[in-house]
Amino acid sequence: MIDISFEEIIYKSRKKLFSFGYGVENSPLYGDGEEFAEIGEYSGGDVRHLNYKATAKSGTPKINLYHDKRRVDVTILYTASASMLGGDVRSKHSLAIEIITSLSYSADNRGDRVSALIYSDDDSQYISGYKGDKLAKIVYDRLKNINLYGKRATLKKAFDEVSAILKKRSLIFVISDFFEIADIEMLSYKNEVILIQIREEAEEYPASLNGNILINPFDNSSIYSNIDKSMLKRYQNELRAIDRFWQEKAKQEDIIFAPLYTSSNPYPILKKALELGRYRV
Repeated sequence: MIDISFEEIIYKSRKKLFSFGYGVENSPLYGDGEEFAEIGEYSGGDVRHLNYKATAKSGTPKINLYHDKRRVDVTILYTASASMLGGDVRSKHSLAIEIITSLSYSADNRGDRVSALIYSDDDSQYISGYKGDKLAKIVYDRLKNINLYGKRATLKKAFDEVSAILKKRSLIFVISDFFEIADIEMLSYKNEVILIQIREEAEEYPASLNGNILINPFDNSSIYSNIDKSMLKRYQNELRAIDRFWQEKAKQEDIIFAPLYTSSNPYPILKKALELGRYRV
């Protein structure tokens, strides 16, 4: 079930990701844009923007600083797997829709070139060439109408497909639950990568589900949940090993890793990730 409308996502994006509720929030970089940012200390180099009045007043060289207006290539990769149907407060898929739609809209309104790859092993959808509300609405509608039951999305295959699509250095957001280990070096070697992990808390502490009937989203079978201590320990050890892999890989490859639960407010993390990612590309 999708519990948030397109209009609500756009409203939240404008309110939480844009400055003062209007316009586009400027890049944290300083560059050769036209919009004045502030007066700063001159430390050598280009003298075109020296502020002679401020220099005379302070007695030290001052320079006008402007917001950077460069365009960044942004690609959003979503692993459209049946495992994303799980959720407690809301489904992981519903949160992913909010994140991907918000990123599509916000990055485009910052002047970036945005594309999205909705990946599953037997069917992928690549969305590009659209702008603004139209881009975000197409992404939202495709994700809202996709049938995830029975779908698998192997991370390694997803990384290979997006690598084959990209022609230039990009800022890549990967949205997944990251329940498997995969090589990401070829993707992170040439691009700036941000991993957004979506989980529900019960996936990490499944004993809380005991006594419930669970549905397997891959084959629609049902099972009565009765997880004993030995099975729980083995499962949690395997999951911790996978999580350690991604945490260590993020450090090794200088990748931003942002874990979220289905109960999380995603916007503070999205804002930081989008700003830092653009800064580093």
